[in-house]
Amino acid sequence: MTAIDIAETFVLLLAVALALTWLSRRIGIPYPVALVLGGVGLAFVPGLPQVRPDPELVLLLFVTPLLFADAFFAPVAELARNARSIALLASVLVGVTAGVVAVAAHFVLDVGWGPAFALGAALAATDAVAPVQVLGREGADPRLVAVIQGESLLNDGVAFALVKVASSAVVTGSFSIASAGGKLALSVLGGIAIGFAVAAVIVEARKRTNDTIVEAALSLVTPLAAFIAADRIGASGILAAVAAGLWMGPRSRSLVEPLTRVEIQAAWQIIGYLLNSLLFLIVGLQMREVVHAVDLPAGRIAIASAVILVALIGFRVLWALTVPSAWQGVRNLVGRGGEVSTRGWRLALAWSGVRGALALAAVLTLPAKTDTGAPFPGRDVVVLVTLIIIVATLVIQGLTLQPLMRALGLTDPERAQHEEAHARARAAEAALERLEEVAREQDLPERTRSWLEREYAFRRDRYTARAGDGADRDLEERHRRLVAADEQLLAAARDAVMELEASGDVRSDVAQRVLRDLDLDSARVGERD
Repeated sequence: MTAIDIAETFVLLLAVALALTWLSRRIGIPYPVALVLGGVGLAFVPGLPQVRPDPELVLLLFVTPLLFADAFFAPVAELARNARSIALLASVLVGVTAGVVAVAAHFVLDVGWGPAFALGAALAATDAVAPVQVLGREGADPRLVAVIQGESLLNDGVAFALVKVASSAVVTGSFSIASAGGKLALSVLGGIAIGFAVAAVIVEARKRTNDTIVEAALSLVTPLAAFIAADRIGASGILAAVAAGLWMGPRSRSLVEPLTRVEIQAAWQIIGYLLNSLLFLIVGLQMREVVHAVDLPAGRIAIASAVILVALIGFRVLWALTVPSAWQGVRNLVGRGGEVSTRGWRLALAWSGVRGALALAAVLTLPAKTDTGAPFPGRDVVVLVTLIIIVATLVIQGLTLQPLMRALGLTDPERAQHEEAHARARAAEAALERLEEVAREQDLPERTRSWLEREYAFRRDRYTARAGDGADRDLEERHRRLVAADEQLLAAARDAVMELEASGDVRSDVAQRVLRDLDLDSARVGERD
């Protein structure tokens, strides 16, 4: 393909992704579901160019930045509180799931143990995009969301390392438990260590600059640097990127200036949406090519995929309903009880185990040939079944998670609004507590001090009422009028600046800086909801 052909394909995919995202929001389904189904449909449209992404590039340029961003903005405090549960899910459950799926695949697909275990390892990793989108909209328990996010962040790297171990065994024709264990330990522990090290270096670099462009560039290059550094020594680049994000995220709040933080977060939101959208769409687009590459009867593939899907989902449900209870019982016996999760909570966790793009990227990295020059046994079948399972879990679990949450009584759509109101009320109260000291330090005139006091007292009272389910209508009406008036004044200010720019009285770069500040003022006024 020429450069123009590549650009044309990219623009087409982006347009389709935007249209499908808009449609998904209109009909109320997670956008990854719409994108994957749309990609599958497009894959069989005659005349459209085939998209054959390089698996290594997909990992480096798509998966790695996405996982870094997820880790960077993850609720680290909540993850730390649930570290044991997350560690158990991201390690033991991944390994056992890989074994369960491998047994099913070995017998129903008649493939060797190596390819079967590679399939199991790839499918052992969960994807949190669709579930978290649903859970956030439904106001789910923050602990549940954190466990799902944490599991997805860590099990991706572990699963990918297991795929590499299985692939190596098939390619070389030999397998040693000691050697495989050593490689796995290097991959996981080395990846985490290198991620922390790269992040620490970049944090020190960011301390020495206040330039927004430089800081944004350092933020964008961090996951790539961590991945490459880890990959060079045979460690997990994915876990390195996740570790770097977890290290840098909490520190960015004190490290980065507020305006820079807002701009970097906005940049990552756009990048994350684009990468996620294109990635899920590309997953669906692989369907036609992998279907044509497999010579097994469609009925047999369908039955085998159904058996593997039942084994995959069924084992996760069985695990969620038994292992946490047993673990809690052991902790109670030794006098170390903790927060107890309900049966419904654990079932929701089990049903959130959607599989995503990383599973496909993992099996696509399986080599085409072994060291003897023979084709990698069962590779095409493994890729096809992986793709079918991804689509099936996105559709079945992604579309039924919301009604399941409601049926289990785990939804509280107003939870986030109340928590936000509580946080805003406490923030305003903290500002009021500091006001007298600041007024003395800055020698503020009484008029300015009184204005600030009225401003923050109004916020405190308004959000305190909201947090207590008793919103004051008078306060809300006053706020509505204030916002409407402020919006009109800021619009007049923007018009005046644009007139100065048009007449040549101020340079364009000066006007743009002033307009950006006015836009930030508009955003600040908008604590509207």
